[in-house]
Amino acid sequence: MREGVIASWTDGQVLDRLQRLAWEAHGLYAKGSLHAGDRERLREIRNDVDQCWDLLRQRLALPDAGCEPAATGVGPPEISGRYDG
Repeated sequence: MREGVIASWTDGQVLDRLQRLAWEAHGLYAKGSLHAGDRERLREIRNDVDQCWDLLRQRLALPDAGCEPAATGVGPPEISGRYDG
């Protein structure tokens, strides 16, 4: 996912993206047996999900810090929180 693009999305667009990623991951897991390409796509999906949630958390927290939510940005996957262990 390109960081500059997602940062310009509305919260609704980010949530829609999260839902589509969840459905895609569910479809991959439903296959039962994952090949290398599936595992790589799941890694990409996890990174995209992390970035989406990171952006939403920033947008929720910034007003409490006296900042504009529009000032949020999305960092690269290695900076966004990883919550899968």
